[in-house]
Amino acid sequence: AAARRETAALGLRLARAGAAQLVSARERWGRAARLLESLSYARTLARGFAVVRTDGAVATRAAQIAPGATLDIAFADGSVKATAAGPRRPGPETKPPAKGEQGSLF
Repeated sequence: AAARRETAALGLRLARAGAAQLVSARERWGRAARLLESLSYARTLARGFAVVRTDGAVATRAAQIAPGATLDIAFADGSVKATAAGPRRPGPETKPPAKGEQGSLF
C-alpha cells in the first residue's frame, strides 16, 4: 500500500514537472519567434527601406553599382527591376570650419 501511494505521488510529480517543462519550452519558443520577427529584413522593408541587388548580390554601397547595371529593388509590397543611370553624383562640397568655429549644421 505504501509503495502504491509513493508510486502515485511520483507519477503526480512527474506530470507536474512535464507540464512545467512544456510551459517553459513554449515561452522560450515564443521569445525566439518574436526576436526572429524583429530581426527580419521584411520588418526593415516595412519601415520604408529597400534592398538593392545587382547580379544576385546585395549592394550596400553606390560604388558597387556600375552604370547600366540591372538592379532588383525589393520593397515591403513587392519588387521592381531598374537600370542604373550613371555614375554616383558627389554630394555638395563643404569646407571645414575655420579654427575655433563650430560651423553650420545646415
